[in-house]
Amino acid sequence: MKSILCFCLFATLFLNTQLVHCQDIAMVSVGFRDGKMYIGKKLDMTENTIQVEFLHTHSVYEFDKNGNILSSTGSYLVGDKVNIIDVSKYKKSRYSDTELNIEPGRTVGITFNDGQVYFGNIESISENSFSISFLHTGSNYEMLKDNGIWIVNWTDKGTYALGTKLLDIFELNDGEFFYVKQ
Repeated sequence: MKSILCFCLFATLFLNTQLVHCQDIAMVSVGFRDGKMYIGKKLDMTENTIQVEFLHTHSVYEFDKNGNILSSTGSYLVGDKVNIIDVSKYKKSRYSDTELNIEPGRTVGITFNDGQVYFGNIESISENSFSISFLHTGSNYEMLKDNGIWIVNWTDKGTYALGTKLLDIFELNDGEFFYVKQ
């Protein structure tokens, strides 16, 4: 009896931790002064700073509310400024929906079975499948719902193999500006 109770307690704590983690995810779009725009995921955010991992390079940057680069593992230098920082937060999981009701053209988040989160635009959708174009690479994928589990069914140049499981499909709230050049 004690072992069942311990297992239930552990499972509850684990699932609650996963739920909180999922709800803390956000897509960050950063426009640099050279005109380039990159997509990343929020690692940390306070009232005055935001830390971002850019998905195309996995470089990590920290920005302040004035658009200054405070730290960088990438090619842009500390002290440089950006034009815009836009944050779109996790809204709602759609993974278990009987029918995905997401409009083509909408940006969603996908969590793969390795825990990596990427963002892309829904290209087309049907009852048990959807096509998505990922923003950081331009890779196109078709995802298929197979016995209640979403998997990779096809890709043009993506790195996830056919049959790779998805852990989450989620909508994002509309973006909010963390910084905009005046």
